[in-house]
Amino acid sequence: MATIRGNFSFNKSPKCNDVDTFDDYNLTQAVPDTPVCVGKKGLTFTKNGNKLNCKFPADAKVEGNILKKSFCSHLHPDWVSKGLPVCVLECIHMVKKYEFDEGVVTKDTFRKYEDKVV
Repeated sequence: MATIRGNFSFNKSPKCNDVDTFDDYNLTQAVPDTPVCVGKKGLTFTKNGNKLNCKFPADAKVEGNILKKSFCSHLHPDWVSKGLPVCVLECIHMVKKYEFDEGVVTKDTFRKYEDKVV
């Protein structure tokens, strides 16, 4: 049994053993409900950590909240290589669309995106 600390964001399988405790950690995942620490038993995740988008083993003791957020690849293009799906141009994260017209022809379009809590 060990206490695990550190930044494990976008890492579904941080090195740990059964009955280890995670304290002072970051386990942020790119997609909501990403399974982490699959196959490990009796783990504890203290409230002193970031559990964003994680789905833990059924028998894990999880303290504090597990938040879920849908990230937009337009806002986080460097996360695509870490598992974030590529969004279409007008994805669910688009909150505003501005079109600048010149007569009857659209000259330019600006889209505003936001990550969404799910």
